[in-house]
Amino acid sequence: MLAAKGYLKMERQHSKMMNSSYNGSLTREQFLFHEMRTTARLLQEGMPEDEAIQKIVAENLFQYPTERQIRNIAKVCISRLHVLDDSSLIEAIATYPSETAKQICL
Repeated sequence: MLAAKGYLKMERQHSKMMNSSYNGSLTREQFLFHEMRTTARLLQEGMPEDEAIQKIVAENLFQYPTERQIRNIAKVCISRLHVLDDSSLIEAIATYPSETAKQICL
């Protein structure tokens, strides 16, 4: 009887996973820790997102070969920071020791 309940629970969890749509955006992009930290620092300084992207591109803060790549990665970083939805986590990425900040970025 107990085994049957466990099996039913696993079936429900599997059904939920199969019904949700897959979003590969997290695995599609690289880890981007240094880029995330740079973007978080600019936002923590109070810079609006558009200005932060402009500064990142103008000064090539990510050291990428093309402006298109820099702009795309900056937008990815902004999106990831939005998902956190917590200014204290963004501050932590910007200012905490690397090992702690990397765990938050995961």
